[in-house]
Amino acid sequence: MLVLLGLLPLMPPVPKRPPVARERVIPRTPAGPPWKLISPYGIRHVIEDREAIKTFCSDNDLDLYNVNHLLGLYQGNTAQPLHVNHWQPQHLFLFLKRHGGDGELVGVLGGPGKGRSKAESGVNHFITHVAAHRSDMPFTEKNRDKLQQLLVGTYRSHNVPSNNFMGWGLAFPNTNGYAPSEFLDSWFATTQYWATEQAMLCP
Repeated sequence: MLVLLGLLPLMPPVPKRPPVARERVIPRTPAGPPWKLISPYGIRHVIEDREAIKTFCSDNDLDLYNVNHLLGLYQGNTAQPLHVNHWQPQHLFLFLKRHGGDGELVGVLGGPGKGRSKAESGVNHFITHVAAHRSDMPFTEKNRDKLQQLLVGTYRSHNVPSNNFMGWGLAFPNTNGYAPSEFLDSWFATTQYWATEQAMLCP
C-alpha cells in the first residue's frame, strides 16, 4: 500500500515546559517581643521591646524601617527580606551539612537572600567569611548563583530538584531547611564556635 507522507497533517511541536522554581515556603516570623537576630558573624542579639529596636538599629548603623520589615512589624511594598545588611532573624537561620560527612553543621552566616546588588547578597558574605576559610567547601564567586539556589530551594540537578550541590545540602531538608526553634535556642545559647569574629573565621 502506497502512503503519501507529504499529505499527512503536520502536528505542531510540543513546547518544553520550563523548570518550575520550587522556592521553599518561609515560616512566619514569631510574634515578639522578644525578637532574635543573628549578626553577620553568628552572634545572637535579643531585642526585648520596640524601643530597644531603635537603640539596636542606632548602635549597629541599621535602617529602622528595614529592620522592622525584617521582623514582620511592617508590611512594606516588597516581600519580607531574608536579611538586612547580613543580619537575619534566628528562625530563618540555615545550616549546611556535607553529604557523607561527620554530621558537622555549618551555619549560613549572612543569610541566603539577595541584596540590592550582587555584592550585597547574603551568599557572598557566606562565601567570603565561611567557605573561603574551609578546605572542604568548594564554593566561590564562580558558583555563587547555584549555591544561592540551593539555599532558597530552587536548585535543580539534571532538571530535578536537589538538595546536593558539590557535596553539600541543607541540614534540615524535611522541614524546608529550617531548624526547630528549640534547636536554634540551644545552638546559640551553648555554642562557642562563633563567640567572636576571629573564632568564626578560624575554627
